[in-house]
Amino acid sequence: MKKTHQVKEHLLPWSGFIAALLGWGLTHQIGSNTSFDRCQWTAMVPMLILGLLGLAVLAVGALLSHKVWKRGEAETQPRRFLGLIGTGMCGMFAVALVFQTISSLIIPQCYG
Repeated sequence: MKKTHQVKEHLLPWSGFIAALLGWGLTHQIGSNTSFDRCQWTAMVPMLILGLLGLAVLAVGALLSHKVWKRGEAETQPRRFLGLIGTGMCGMFAVALVFQTISSLIIPQCYG
């Protein structure tokens, strides 16, 4: 039990990086695969749900990284820096994900 807690504590500042890459990357990959391979799945609702799920992953990662950054003096400087950068990275990837989701709603189905 103690080992699991240590692993979680070591990975906590990195959660923003991990969530940003997973949230945006998987959303992009699943969205592009469904639009090229399975055109019938690229309706507005599935793409919107996919975008919202990706944003949820980014939000969780940002909150966890922000928690590390806000601990203040209880954390070391490198861990606080990772928390800050992870939070910002989630925000930046969230903007990209929103634009990507909006474009999937604007561009017609099976385009290309």
